[in-house]
Amino acid sequence: MMGLGINELFISVCLVIVVWFVAIYPFYRILDRIGKNKWLSLISVIPFGILILLYYIAFTDWKVKY
Repeated sequence: MMGLGINELFISVCLVIVVWFVAIYPFYRILDRIGKNKWLSLISVIPFGILILLYYIAFTDWKVKY
C-alpha cells in the first residue's frame, strides 16, 4: 500500500507546527518589535534564510529606538 497513513499524516502536521514555532515565530516577534515587516520572517524557512534575516536585522535602520 502506497501513500500516507494516518500516523504519517499526524507526524507531518506536528513537524510543520514545530518548524513554525522554532524558525518563524521568533523572527516574527523580533521584526514586529523593531518596526519591520513581519512577513519577512517567512525567509527563515529557506536554506540560509536565518543568516539572511540576521544580517538584515543587524544592518538596517530600526524604526523603533530604544
